[in-house]
Amino acid sequence: MSLRLARRGAVFHRRPGGATVDGPSVSIVVHRPPNRVDTYRQELLSDEPDLKITLQELAAGIIPLSVGNGILLGPGSQLLWFTFPGAHSEVGAFYDAEGQRLGCYGNLILPTEFDGATWHVRDLFLDVWLPSGGSPQLLDEADFDEARARGWITAEEASRARAEASRITDLAAVGAWPPKPVRRWTLDLVPSLRLRRDHPGTYWAALVSGRLIGWGLYVFGLASATSVAFAAFTDAFVTSGRAQSVWVGTLVFEALLLLPFALGGLLPATRWPRPALTDERTLFIGTLATGLAVLGLNDLGRWSDLLAGVYGSLVVFLGIFAVCRAFFDRTFPTFAAAGLIVAVAALVILL
Repeated sequence: MSLRLARRGAVFHRRPGGATVDGPSVSIVVHRPPNRVDTYRQELLSDEPDLKITLQELAAGIIPLSVGNGILLGPGSQLLWFTFPGAHSEVGAFYDAEGQRLGCYGNLILPTEFDGATWHVRDLFLDVWLPSGGSPQLLDEADFDEARARGWITAEEASRARAEASRITDLAAVGAWPPKPVRRWTLDLVPSLRLRRDHPGTYWAALVSGRLIGWGLYVFGLASATSVAFAAFTDAFVTSGRAQSVWVGTLVFEALLLLPFALGGLLPATRWPRPALTDERTLFIGTLATGLAVLGLNDLGRWSDLLAGVYGSLVVFLGIFAVCRAFFDRTFPTFAAAGLIVAVAALVILL
């Protein structure tokens, strides 16, 4: 029997420990021929045109559910469901109560029908289970054969289900299934999904800022290696001339070359997608604190270069937050704007 239909009696839309989830949810209405209908309530984490992600948690007191060869889903297990509009399968990434991924589950269906916060799914009985570190398994073949024999599903639906099952098992056998979004959005990134859903301006600003910081670290490391090479084989650090110009030009070229890779999340430290734990209010407070420190310095000239670098960085990050908050959240970024005014004023004084 399809796991989607075996979750009767579970309480959904809950966080670990029993706290109610604050956030939008959807009703998943599952139609299983000939006449069975089950409805499940799940938290909606992402609602994009080509991918929708929902979260379900199995509540305390449910009977553990068996998946594949001996895998059990007990109370506290969390299921991330990935729905691809127009696809003939949905994918579930299953985690135990400790957050360890148990495997991925392909539920073969007709393309999901979306009616606002109600989604209709017609189940086609066959399922594919890929345990973590294991080989794909085809499930519920007996149920599928019975449904075909009794005419509960049409010959076309049965053929489509078989073709989809073969496609999934073939891809899984060579490591190309589950799809990339399932591998990308793991359970530990659910807080990032909630931040992107509830506060998109803060999410994108923090993501871009984090990638810029990562870019700076890569530039520093590459510049250090490049400088060591120039010091060993040229006189770039001894006298001005052609070698020194080539050294400076190389550093600039390396920085510019790395920038699009960093902003695109293509470098390991910038890949996916853990926004830094900061926001415009924190940056604003940091700007004020730095300003107070400046006022307390007796010899400002000695620290002017360092402070200019600090305020220059604050201008960049506050500017990112201001633009993202205004664009994505459609609201005036009060703290970011105030912080920008303070930081720019400080730069004018220092420079």
